[in-house]
This record gives sequence, structure tokens and C-alpha cells, in this order.
Amino acid sequence: MKKKNRTSLLILAFFGTILVAKVISVRYIQNSMNNPEIVSDGNIVSSGENFKVFDISQDMHPEYLYEIYDNSGEVVKSETMFAFPTITYVSDTLLSIEWGGGSDTWLGQYYDIDKNICSNIIQSPFALLEQKIVYLALSDDVTGHKMVVSDVFDETKYYKELHIDDLSSAINPILSVEFINNQELKVCYLSGEDYEEKTQVFQID
Repeated sequence: MKKKNRTSLLILAFFGTILVAKVISVRYIQNSMNNPEIVSDGNIVSSGENFKVFDISQDMHPEYLYEIYDNSGEVVKSETMFAFPTITYVSDTLLSIEWGGGSDTWLGQYYDIDKNICSNIIQSPFALLEQKIVYLALSDDVTGHKMVVSDVFDETKYYKELHIDDLSSAINPILSVEFINNQELKVCYLSGEDYEEKTQVFQID
């Protein structure tokens, strides 16, 4: 009887140790996600003077944390996500943050280092010139798409819709967008049911 009791106690102690270890592990992962400083010495996969991207993947599930810094080195924005964020300098004072949104779409956000302001999340951003951003949005009747040119931080300062009558219904009908100058925009797109490639120049000022 004593031998059976001892065996039972050993089994309980073993599983108790595993349970405690799991609780500690879960708490550490949660704290790492909520407190960026815990993983500040982790695996840095991308960095610049005003940003760092950390790989905080657990158990083969990809997950990333990015931090944005002002010019004094203070963290002004941090976020975790499952898609890898590509952060680049659009200019000396403007950062672009882009990541995949699924179904052949992507999302973007922009941060002005000097003004310490961040844009809203923009779906399918195509081109940026100074503070004008071009992106694809659903049409008002939600049956198709429309091109939008707006101020990247404040649409009340500048907003214009570009209508392409023969734009195809493809998931991504826009092939390329290029600013010719501050007043003209060249758009290459797929047209109609046959997905014919066409190019159109728009006046945007």
C-alpha cells in the first residue's frame, strides 16, 4: 500500500511540474506580446534608425513585433502581427509599414518622424508622392473598385476619386501606378472581362 501511495505522489508531482511550466510559459509569451521591452534583445530581423522588427514566433507559428522610434529613441508605436511587416524609408522623415492582408491584398500605414503622426491603415496603397497617397477602394455601391488620391494623414486637406469606367472585376485590377509629376498620375490597369491591359493618365490637381 505504501508503495502505491508513493507512486501516486510521484505521478502527481510530475504532472504538477508540467502544469506549472506551461503556466509560466504562457504567461511569459503573453507578457512578451504586451511588453515589447521583454523581447528587445530577441531576434531582430529588420532594423533602421527609427524602427526594429522582431521575430517572436512560438511553436512554428510566425509572429512579429515591430517598434517605431522618434528621433530621441523613444518608442512611439509598437504592434504584433502574424504577417511580416516590411518597413522602409519613403524619405528621411517618412516611414512606410506594409504587410500582407490575404487574398492577394496588402495593407499599409505611414509614420511622419518629425511630426510624430501616424496615418490610418490603408488597403492596397500603390504610390506615394510627398504626402499624396494613391490606393484602391470599394466603389460606393460596393460592386467594384475606385481609385482614390488623398493626403496620407488628413483626407480633409486633399481627397479625389478617379473613376475608371471599364475597370475589370479582378481582385487586383490595377497593375501599376506612377506619379508623372504633382499634377498627373499614370495608371495601368486591367479592362473588362477579357482583362485587356490599358493605360490612362489622370489630372489630380
